[in-house]
Amino acid sequence: MVHARAVRRIPSLIASAVIFVLAALAAERLARARPGAGPTSPESNVLWIAGYKPAFPCSADGLCRTDPELVRLANADRSFSFTASSGTFRLICVGDSTTAGWPYQPHGGYPEWLGEILRDALPGRRVEVLNLGVHAWDGARLESVFDQALSLRPGAVILRIGYDDYPHFHLRHPRGGAAGRAWRDIGLFLLAHSAAYRSLARAAAPVPRRGVDVLTPDEEERLLADHRDRLERLVRSARAAGTPLIVLGLPNWSRFARTFHGMPSLNALALTNAAQARALGAPFVPLTELSGRKHFIDHVHSNLEGYRLTALAIARARWPPRGCRRNRATGAGSAFAPREIRSARSVSTSPSTARTSRLTWRAATCTTTIARQPRSTWKPRCLPLRTPI
Repeated sequence: MVHARAVRRIPSLIASAVIFVLAALAAERLARARPGAGPTSPESNVLWIAGYKPAFPCSADGLCRTDPELVRLANADRSFSFTASSGTFRLICVGDSTTAGWPYQPHGGYPEWLGEILRDALPGRRVEVLNLGVHAWDGARLESVFDQALSLRPGAVILRIGYDDYPHFHLRHPRGGAAGRAWRDIGLFLLAHSAAYRSLARAAAPVPRRGVDVLTPDEEERLLADHRDRLERLVRSARAAGTPLIVLGLPNWSRFARTFHGMPSLNALALTNAAQARALGAPFVPLTELSGRKHFIDHVHSNLEGYRLTALAIARARWPPRGCRRNRATGAGSAFAPREIRSARSVSTSPSTARTSRLTWRAATCTTTIARQPRSTWKPRCLPLRTPI
């Protein structure tokens, strides 16, 4: 009798399923007809971070370029040859928006400063510094960029990752175990393919909000363990490829971001980053020159002076001084004279001003203490660099 009752219910269940599918199709069609039906910039960022598409695809003729979709998401449109020209010393910088140089991209990030410093310090040498920074990408997603960087056979790779591991932690490790991972995968699929789902999600809550959840102690330990394992993989990959790898430090956020609720996890990540790099024997640049609010425009991104000091720290650590000559631009002794120099007083640290400035000056290889100091208190320090290879 129970079996007969179940059989009689089959037609009604099929009819209900058909009605549901038709209603969903109708809702999807209506949603796609509305303006703004496609993914928003934050939604597209999440899909990119969770996906596998290369950030810098290369064509058959060997030209690599930022994916146009990433350019629409405020990433710089960069292009470069897969193979460096003969006699060129190529450096590749891999990282997130702190490498890309936000908000001064495509000029003003530390890779651009480093390129100018090395070209001034190594006259007659061809130096190419590639900036492969991608906004908001976490360490897990940047591994693919790192692999591409090694395939370009550079003279060295400079790595700065970890800033976005905290805000994207629950994207990588959703709460709820297997059910949470399944719901995440379904949500990502619908976010990519369903305008109706996107409309419902936007009505329910802002999508997505980065870094809103404070990590539990177990989650923080998982965050740190992931970073240690990732650094170990990348260091081993670089050594297997015969490519020198330079790991950059992360700042101590407690000095200038006390109100940011993720600060304890980020500070723990900074300490783990330094300890693991040193444990692996990788060249490590701690960036102790970056301290306090005077070098940052928010809790993550440097101002122009911060990016310049980052480049100087890398140059001094990897290619230390070996003799000096007079800097004609400042009148100070014992410094390389750049082709063109503007003092720190003339470098604007305002994001709105710097976006319109193309930063066409040559970066000084002589460190000058920061803006807003009278000329009599500037303290030039010699930074000639020896040949990098």
